[in-house]
Amino acid sequence: MTEKDAIAKAVQHYIDGAKSGSSAEMSRAFHTDATIFGYEGDSLFAGPIQRLFDWHEIWRSDCVARSPGRKVAHVRAIEMQKPRGVPPAH
Repeated sequence: MTEKDAIAKAVQHYIDGAKSGSSAEMSRAFHTDATIFGYEGDSLFAGPIQRLFDWHEIWRSDCVARSPGRKVAHVRAIEMQKPRGVPPAH
């Protein structure tokens, strides 16, 4: 499996979990020690990745009910770049 294929597979777990409402499927996209940082409206949403899964469990039935059958998503492209300032491997 190429690095791009591995990334696409991980992202697809996230997409599938979001579409189906399955936090178990979504969690397959993340390392167990992952953290999350962002905003939900004006409120900071940060902490262990489990916070995302807990939030998803609370809101999933509402999200699924509001748009039944309309969830279509897939990985279209992955562009990989070397980080700036990192010397080439020898």
